[in-house]
Amino acid sequence: MKSTANMLLRLNKICILLWCIILLFTGCVGIPHILKGTGPSTELSVLNYYHWVESLTVTECRNEIQKLKERRDLDPMIKHLQLAMLLSIPERTTPEDDELAKNIIEQEIKSSDSKLNGLKDDYRRFALIWIEVLKDRMKQTNLLNDLNSQVHDLEKKNEILLKQIEALKSIEKQINKREISQDIEQ
Repeated sequence: MKSTANMLLRLNKICILLWCIILLFTGCVGIPHILKGTGPSTELSVLNYYHWVESLTVTECRNEIQKLKERRDLDPMIKHLQLAMLLSIPERTTPEDDELAKNIIEQEIKSSDSKLNGLKDDYRRFALIWIEVLKDRMKQTNLLNDLNSQVHDLEKKNEILLKQIEALKSIEKQINKREISQDIEQ
């Protein structure tokens, strides 16, 4: 089961990488550069922000979520989409975080103008892709939970069958003892 979870995580990363490559080749983002320092600037491209967030530890990610919630100088749409990214980076996320991130993105997509330009448009495009990644991840999590449930049910059935086999063996031994003792008496 651990290998299945690792395989799903790898598949998720590959999907994200492919979507980022598509964004890069469609001209909506520049070539990302390696980020240095303690935090992102307010005018950071979406892919650069994603790469920066991906490099954070769990503690740094929690701290960044708190800092981001307190920021007032950032465009609300960008702020919400960055928060969704922070909540849903693989390996540091829970199904509840993914659901919250998906809800944030859906709300921003519904409320944003489809004719944005510049940085906000990059974030919006990334959000349209990221929400699909989150939906796929949630489907994979549900599938994994279903498979784990099926394995658990099969293990229970296996235990019951093993007990029944042992009971049948015990009955067979008793029958054999009776037959032997009847043969001896005759």
